[in-house]
Amino acid sequence: MAWPTLDTPGAAALASRRRYNDWIRNWTSESTRLVGAALLAMHEPDATLMEARRIAAQGFRAVEIPFAAPPGRCSPADPAWDPVWRVLAEAGIAIVLHLGGGGAGTAVPAYRNFVDPGWNRIAHLRTDMFPECMKTLSENANAGPVSLATLHIP
Repeated sequence: MAWPTLDTPGAAALASRRRYNDWIRNWTSESTRLVGAALLAMHEPDATLMEARRIAAQGFRAVEIPFAAPPGRCSPADPAWDPVWRVLAEAGIAIVLHLGGGGAGTAVPAYRNFVDPGWNRIAHLRTDMFPECMKTLSENANAGPVSLATLHIP
């Protein structure tokens, strides 16, 4: 699975993301209904810019970025990221986030918890109370009333 590599630095993770991006581009290229979203990690501005240019050249219309932690441990408004945003904007590429992409109850643990885990400790929140579409959250020990109510915030 390539998605967790969004939060993983290094050459192996970059190679995995590139293979995924190439595969999703090929898979959606002949469809008039599907729009593939590339994965774009944001650990270091120069490397991110190179991959953003590659994604733009491939004709992607959407890119998913991680948000469990700030990009490169700084604000996305930092001028270091401006060239990346410029490439994506000029190519008409939408930036998307995966709901639950950071924080408690997610596939990729956040750099730090958004809130103290104590806010989620509640004895009477039973796993059978979760709707079918949220069964994976019910299996996570961090899922609780505050995490569920704020899942969209990161």
